[in-house]
Amino acid sequence: MLRFFKAGGFNQLCLEKAEDIRLVLDLDETLWVASSCPVKGLDIDENTLKLFDFDGDGRIRPPEIKEAIRWFTDVLADYSTVTEGRDWIELKQLNADSEKGAALLKSAQRILSNLGRPEDDRITLANALDRSGIFSQVKSNGDGVIPENAAEKDETKQVIRDIIAAMGGEADLSGDVGVTTDKVNAFYQAAQDFLDWWVQGYPADKIHQPGYVPPVQEETPLSLEDAIDKGAEAEAALEDAPEVKPAPVLDLPERDAAIFPLGADTPAAYGAIQALRSKVEEFFAQRRIAAFDARAVTFINFRDSDLTDGGKRDEGSLREVMLGLPLAHVTADSDLPLTKGVNPAYADALLALKMRAVTPLIGERDVLTVEDWATLLGKLAAYEAWINAKKGGAVEKLGAARLGAILGGPEKQAIEALIQVDSALAGEIKSVEEVEKLLRYHCNLFRLLQNIVSFPEFYDMEKQAIFQTGSLIIDGCELTMCVEVLDMKAHPVIAEKSGIFLIYLEAKRKDQPAPIHVCAAVTSRSAGRMSVGKNAVFYDRKGRDWDAKVTKVIVNPISLRESAWAPFKAIGDLITSQIEKITQSRQKAIEKEITGTMTEMDKNVTAKPPPEVDAKQSSNSGGGMGMGGMLAGGGVAIAALSSSFAYIAQQVKELPDVYFIYTAVLIIFFVVAPSVLLGFFKLRARDIGMMLEASGWAINGRMRINLKLAHGLTHVGKFPKGSTRVEYAYLSEDGRTRRRRFWTRFGIGALVVGAALWWLTYEWDATVEAEALPAPVVVKQPVAAPVADVKPAE
Repeated sequence: MLRFFKAGGFNQLCLEKAEDIRLVLDLDETLWVASSCPVKGLDIDENTLKLFDFDGDGRIRPPEIKEAIRWFTDVLADYSTVTEGRDWIELKQLNADSEKGAALLKSAQRILSNLGRPEDDRITLANALDRSGIFSQVKSNGDGVIPENAAEKDETKQVIRDIIAAMGGEADLSGDVGVTTDKVNAFYQAAQDFLDWWVQGYPADKIHQPGYVPPVQEETPLSLEDAIDKGAEAEAALEDAPEVKPAPVLDLPERDAAIFPLGADTPAAYGAIQALRSKVEEFFAQRRIAAFDARAVTFINFRDSDLTDGGKRDEGSLREVMLGLPLAHVTADSDLPLTKGVNPAYADALLALKMRAVTPLIGERDVLTVEDWATLLGKLAAYEAWINAKKGGAVEKLGAARLGAILGGPEKQAIEALIQVDSALAGEIKSVEEVEKLLRYHCNLFRLLQNIVSFPEFYDMEKQAIFQTGSLIIDGCELTMCVEVLDMKAHPVIAEKSGIFLIYLEAKRKDQPAPIHVCAAVTSRSAGRMSVGKNAVFYDRKGRDWDAKVTKVIVNPISLRESAWAPFKAIGDLITSQIEKITQSRQKAIEKEITGTMTEMDKNVTAKPPPEVDAKQSSNSGGGMGMGGMLAGGGVAIAALSSSFAYIAQQVKELPDVYFIYTAVLIIFFVVAPSVLLGFFKLRARDIGMMLEASGWAINGRMRINLKLAHGLTHVGKFPKGSTRVEYAYLSEDGRTRRRRFWTRFGIGALVVGAALWWLTYEWDATVEAEALPAPVVVKQPVAAPVADVKPAE
């Protein structure tokens, strides 16, 4: 049966026993206190909350929580200990009849065995997190990358280095560079392709052609133990394998004469031809154009404009011009000279062509004809075809001898075994992660439900909810409703709708790289001196103290007492502001008058007035007026206030005694009552939910603050029972001071009482005399007839 409790203005599900967590599966999501919450800024480890965030969007929602509950109750046969929040379980609590539960039981037993504790009957979160201890027998981490240090033998390490040098490497989880299955397969395929191509030009070099090498298998059905055993066998095979000595490289191995017509000099000859191939073919093409039309000779060859257009005569500019010209002067029947009359920019290249290719292949020549050029290309056609067919160029820098040794050695089997170990380890790591997930759920699932489905922890003053980030000591009170602020711009925009008096703080700590921002709610007492710039001390959940400073304040009513005093405070502020305005305006006038007087005095001194000028007149026209103005200005504010109070006193004086009391009470009532009533409704409308909404929560209802909760969230210190006050001699007042204070208070009280008695006596006598006097007689005066205007005679 579902049971609910009412708090904060709406009903919430009771979560007291372990069996209650399954009730959440059937609970209407509209009855949840929160529909979602962030994974950051809460009093649960962020790594744990990420295990609830299945889609990785940084938020936890009801479907994800329900899925977690189903998985948790499926893999555990006994989950009654979930309410304890402990980070360990007994192995017998796992559900061996469930497929997932049996797999977790096997993984937990393997973890304990690898840690050297096979007899333990319980597993802790610390056990599951001890990855180095669990996988101490292997050097891989299951990420698919095999670094050099994963191998035991130097020969295998060297092959891994060769693969990285030829194909490039990838970083593993630890940051070490290693090889993957794709890199290994690509390397061995490239090595095989290169050697297959190589022996076409060097047929006698058969030692470098070991045959087809199968690719390394990425997927393997082997268990971790079997993979480790296979890796050990592969490493042992390296010791038993005969040493493979690379083929001796004296000059070069025997070559195919059809491909290498000049033997070892063939590459140099081919390189000399390739360096000038495009320019030579361009020269013969230009000769055909000149034969077609003689006018093209001028256009093709060197012209004066080639220098004038360039505009520069330095060596670099001239060389750039020459590189664009033909190899030699082009005519309709000219051959290509190789030594004389050639373009200076290509002289060295033409000489190399003659010495390395022309002379060795077709004999001594000073000029090269079209037919000679075709013959040269024909003699090197086989070599060119062989070069263009080359494969595996990425591994060429290792050399045929090294590649042959790699393909013929046993290192490939060792690398394959390492990959199989890593693949098996990946599955094993996944199993360990599932055990870690179970232990984190067991530790935090019940508490998470008590802070999302319902909020019993928040309304229990002995506990703190997961969103309460700590407590703040400021202005003589402790504020416990503190939340971490991740966005200082967006948070106040939403939080101000809560109707709560909020203060924002920036907290710093020496051992922390960056400050944190906190929003604290003031729910009782008064604002006091809480304003921007106020210093405070913030204590986080770990008990660490932070230096805090108020950066922003959102003002709202805090208590009914503060609301009652608000009108009087406003009146006092108004009077103070008016006095300041009057005083400031008069002060400016006095300053202006003094400045004018001093200026006039300077003029009089400069003009040197005649001695017959009356000294009194001079004095009156000088600073005397300034002092008078200052004295007069000083009384302006007092005079204004006195006249106001005199008018009020006059109006009150005309009222009878009883009406005076009634009037005073009514004035106070009509001034205070609306403010108190308005404050009452504002205090009743305060909503903690909007404060959480600003922090990324989705709250389904209004979270009201009652009087008990308000006093609990804002704690004011009280003296413990049995405390006594001690008076020190150096702090106590002497008899003279006490007597002076007594007579001062007595005198003020006597004046007040005397004034009151005088006023009452005066009013009584005036009332008696007024009643004793006869009623005044009203005498009607006759109305005189109007007198007509008399015009004077003309």
